[in-house]
Amino acid sequence: MDAHPVIDNLLPMNLGNGAVILVMTEAENTARRIESHLRNSGHPVRVAWIPDFEDLEESLRRSAPNLLLVERSLVQSEFARVTALGQRWAPDLPILLLVDQLSLEMTTAALALGAQDVVCAADDDDLLRHLQLLCLREFTHHHHLHELRQLRRRMQSFEVRHQQLLADSQDAIAHLQDGIIVHANPAMARRVGAEAAEDLIGTPLMDLIASEDQRAAKAHFKRLQKHRGALDDDERRLQCQLQPLNGDAAFAVEAELEESEEQGEPIVTVLIRAPQPVAEEVAPPRAADNFRDLRELLASPMGKEPTALVALVIDDYRGIERRLGHLDAGEATNRVNDWLLDALPTPDRVFRIATHEWVALIARQDPGNIVRDLEGVARAIQRQVFSTAGHEAQLSLSLVGYPLAVNESAADALGRVIDEAREVSDKGGRKAIVLGPKALAARQLEELRQQAEQVRSALADNRMKLAYQSIASLEGDARQHFDVLLRMVSPEGEEMHASSFIDAARQFNLMTAIDRWVVERALHMQSKRKQADVQSSLFVKLSEQTLKEADNFITWLNTLVAQRPLHAHELIFEFQELNVQSHIRKARQIAEAIKAAGAEIAIEHFGVGAHSSQLVEHLPIRYLKFHPVYTQEFDNRDRQARLAELMDIAKQRGIKTIVSHVENAQTMARLWQLGVNFIQGYSVQEPEVVLLAADLRR
Repeated sequence: MDAHPVIDNLLPMNLGNGAVILVMTEAENTARRIESHLRNSGHPVRVAWIPDFEDLEESLRRSAPNLLLVERSLVQSEFARVTALGQRWAPDLPILLLVDQLSLEMTTAALALGAQDVVCAADDDDLLRHLQLLCLREFTHHHHLHELRQLRRRMQSFEVRHQQLLADSQDAIAHLQDGIIVHANPAMARRVGAEAAEDLIGTPLMDLIASEDQRAAKAHFKRLQKHRGALDDDERRLQCQLQPLNGDAAFAVEAELEESEEQGEPIVTVLIRAPQPVAEEVAPPRAADNFRDLRELLASPMGKEPTALVALVIDDYRGIERRLGHLDAGEATNRVNDWLLDALPTPDRVFRIATHEWVALIARQDPGNIVRDLEGVARAIQRQVFSTAGHEAQLSLSLVGYPLAVNESAADALGRVIDEAREVSDKGGRKAIVLGPKALAARQLEELRQQAEQVRSALADNRMKLAYQSIASLEGDARQHFDVLLRMVSPEGEEMHASSFIDAARQFNLMTAIDRWVVERALHMQSKRKQADVQSSLFVKLSEQTLKEADNFITWLNTLVAQRPLHAHELIFEFQELNVQSHIRKARQIAEAIKAAGAEIAIEHFGVGAHSSQLVEHLPIRYLKFHPVYTQEFDNRDRQARLAELMDIAKQRGIKTIVSHVENAQTMARLWQLGVNFIQGYSVQEPEVVLLAADLRR
């Protein structure tokens, strides 16, 4: 399409990379035509086709689009339902009504119902430019609203942090309007003998200045007001005597004055530095490096000498920061660090992993004495007084020990020991306990149980969703192929990869329920794509649990297929080679049932078993997906030879081959030379959450 100089000059910006536009229409080609026009005009947008209200609500609930286009013929009198969904899930989302022909009557009616405007998507250059113009306008407006909301949130967050800093500061601070205190922090209240900071609000500052200094102070403030912003730092300093409200003797201070505005009103900030010097903050040395070094040390067996892993946490550290201030609290923890290094015997090793957390490796001849030793450390630190530049503090520790078995690797236990110490501290602290392997195992089991409950809840609340990664053909196959991946969404909206909860699902026998949910959702997506005359194949993974329960799965699958028959190449069920080798009879049984139902079979992580080449003789396999080791060790001659051997077997039997984890064009070219049919990896497409069938066509 030719450039339009007027529009180009008026709107030099574009919709931005990654902008998402939802198009609610009966025909997918309408969405594709809009997407094509915008992209050809230099706008790298993502357009998702929405065929019905169900998909609209799901998309609005789980994503954040920038614009919604709604075809009038699809919603008719239910346009109000669209705007209601928009208000519920995305209040700032602009909505445009798509019509066959523009009219003043239609525009007025749409605006009254909540649409931002009406646009015609006909194949006419001027109308398409009108569409582009409106999209740009609404995107810009939506972008500015989003930035405004973010700015408001940042301002609110800043205000909270500002108030907290004022409250924690050891410097005395007060804000004045027309010489009257409108805000003061606790340090100011302490300096002038007030019981609380709130008692100073409404007090004239001159009431706190000794009478003999008031005239000079008034003159100083008048000069500050007259020369707003023009005085240097020395001229902003006010030297005077403060007269405490409680009748104590007056004392000399040097106040720093700063002018500003708040809601258009002039504000003067008075700051009086703390009389004692404040120590410089010293961060815990190499905390991250210490943690990494510790994990590396624990990854190998500890040797034959009895050793205990101990986590130490300072109790109520946030309260300590509130009492002492951030800098003095940090200095106090540095004093604790020095004390621990001196208190523990020379063979012991101490790793500081956070400001107020440590992990120690304690060498002991008798692991049974660990409890006594830890309790001794806990009592000893409570008797210590840790002095800083401005305060003296008494602290307590929570300690959790774990005796390591001879030649035991304790890297996996490290996190659970630290978590246990934090939990003990949160519940009041001042305790020293010892966990054995059984206690850690029980804790791990409890963590898995809690994760399993989250999975059950997500399945019940439909908080699972699918992601898709493209499988690219090296032979020019026009059919689209996608690997189906699973995601779980927490009640707070956090999206979690399967790796974070799949172990819990296996432990508590939830994989069958997950497998069936994925199959049903994949079929739902395929139905929508078939309606749009889009041909695609989805690779759906089946777990070992489903393989073990082959009879139940076959019964369930037959019932499902009776309600919704499968079409050729629509679904490809994936099994891991290792699971198939372990359950070859059940694998053959379930594979035959799947084939009879009209689906196909794929084996993933193929090619590393001792009998990989024999596996193809026992099952009606359509696809082989090679183990990632073949690309990770692509330059290994033995791997290349084995890959070529397995490729020959696959070709002889008419089996399509897939190589995953392809990260660069060089590897892709070499795989093409070998005759690989499909490739998959981040060089092709990253896994992407897709809520709508059309989203796969990006």
